[in-house]
Amino acid sequence: MAPRRRAGPAGAPGRLQRWSVGCRTAREHLGLNLANGERCRLRDGGAWGAPQNHPDYVGYYSCGPRDIVWARPNSSTGGIDRTTRNWTVLIGDVTGPLTTIGVTTAAFVTTAA
Repeated sequence: MAPRRRAGPAGAPGRLQRWSVGCRTAREHLGLNLANGERCRLRDGGAWGAPQNHPDYVGYYSCGPRDIVWARPNSSTGGIDRTTRNWTVLIGDVTGPLTTIGVTTAAFVTTAA
């Protein structure tokens, strides 16, 4: 990591200090590509309804013009079923049935602690 200059009193130049930035161990999925060709983006706020057949589910990703990745609130995996080697998600809109679709790729992001 590149050193940053620390200013002394009244803006006088100070000595160089090295800053280390730790990373969280938990990565968040920023985006998903699904087996049906849809691209999904991580939900960033907003008010979404719940699917009629699963009123206790919440949306985690927006996919295409209408589809949403759904799962129970506080899902530790953000709605992605990672229990097998091939990850899957439940997608659908608020009025129709939910469908299990495979995840082909996932983009990860992490933030500094």
